[in-house]
Amino acid sequence: NDDLAIIQKRLELPPLPPTLQICSLGTSEFDCFTYAATQYLLVHPGDYIGALQYCTDPSAGISEDEVGICVNGVGSQCAKEHMDDFSVVEEACQTLDDGRGCFMAALDYYRMSSAGRSPKDAGLCENLTRYKSLC
Repeated sequence: NDDLAIIQKRLELPPLPPTLQICSLGTSEFDCFTYAATQYLLVHPGDYIGALQYCTDPSAGISEDEVGICVNGVGSQCAKEHMDDFSVVEEACQTLDDGRGCFMAALDYYRMSSAGRSPKDAGLCENLTRYKSLC
């Protein structure tokens, strides 16, 4: 079907360098890098590790702060999609040299979307290993 081919072509991400695609669409810098991960995950559902690699690819030529914002976006999106299982979030975030920011963004997302409820009180931290103390 020609329509399907056109839609699939539109969903393909261009090569990462020299900038993240969404950042050329006139959004604010913070929004741009926060939602770059969401854009990646729309095309690659559930590939959180790939999204983190997308954010941290050195050939993108983005600053350390921009990388951090993008990584936090992955943590938030992963939390949004796994509100009942934070081991998925931990698994993705711990692939980074320092994934605490990624995991903290997930915790912040959970608290925001659950009216301040603690992930620990919800039992989401029991099966964690590396980031259990952050809960």
